[in-house]
Amino acid sequence: MTGTQIQAQFNNYTDNANELSDADVLILMNKIYHQILDDRPWEILKKEYSGTTSTSLDYVALPADFKMLVPNEVNYTEPITVVYIGTDKDEFRVIPFSQRRKYRDIDNFCYVDHRQDRLVFTKQPTQARSIEYDYIYIPDDITASTSPVFRDTFHQAIVHGMALDHDIIEANEKALNYQQENNREYNKILSRMAIEDVSIKNPNNSYA
Repeated sequence: MTGTQIQAQFNNYTDNANELSDADVLILMNKIYHQILDDRPWEILKKEYSGTTSTSLDYVALPADFKMLVPNEVNYTEPITVVYIGTDKDEFRVIPFSQRRKYRDIDNFCYVDHRQDRLVFTKQPTQARSIEYDYIYIPDDITASTSPVFRDTFHQAIVHGMALDHDIIEANEKALNYQQENNREYNKILSRMAIEDVSIKNPNNSYA
């Protein structure tokens, strides 16, 4: 569904009783949309970044849509996050920001500086080399003519989430009667999304 179609569904669920402007409905829609996107590191939100390191800077800028890095390797049984440097794909392990001082001037380590939107190397690169890593991206807001990034089957979760939010704001008897139903339907769809996400992450496992 597009934003316009989601709004029409929302109007149906509230019996056209809401007094929100089109702009306010869109704000509410994107509030619920990003609430769903923030529920977990969905597989559909994974992207690959590729770029080049600098010999004059100890960092590379993060993409504009960057949210977080994702684990992409395993150390024994522990998932770890690495970035791949150079044609041989040398692994640079990502460490927590607060541990950066322990690794100062040590090669093959890096960390994310979220405040400055940078991936910083603990040792200044001496060559311009290719860099790759996986990350969770932040999708653009829904507009009247665009659709959520997850598949159509799950779009109704946004409608129920919007209606639930509206029910809570209205707090009248009719709204309260619908509140449980919208909450149940919202969580039911979110649960189905989560089950599918697990299946995508683990393709050798089946799900009902």
